[in-house]
Amino acid sequence: MPQESLSFLNSADDCINVVIDNCRREQPADATYRPDLPPVPKTGTHFEPLELVNRDPRWLPLPPTALQLLQTFLPEGLVSHWVDYTNKAAKIAEVKGWAPISLSEIYIWIALLIYMGIHPEDRIQDY
Repeated sequence: MPQESLSFLNSADDCINVVIDNCRREQPADATYRPDLPPVPKTGTHFEPLELVNRDPRWLPLPPTALQLLQTFLPEGLVSHWVDYTNKAAKIAEVKGWAPISLSEIYIWIALLIYMGIHPEDRIQDY
């Protein structure tokens, strides 16, 4: 099967390419694609466990702020890619009234999701 690629932007610099080989659309009105591959018929017959060296545990101090702790798991470089992808996708879709998002807005959104998971409320307005 030849590799099919959809280019969603006109500029080569702003191009988002999606490879859809061996995929099928989730729904006709949706841009979600799912792999269309048969399941693997067999599994392995031999298991070799990973040999680990026994060592004493180490405790490292936590970063001084909650943001620095979050950035340990979600570094700025990764989140900046999310910002670029989100802004490009909104530009492509020509979302009315869209304002580009920033790195700090993504971190705030993630922090809100974490907070909402820790402190569930009955209504969204309670947050």
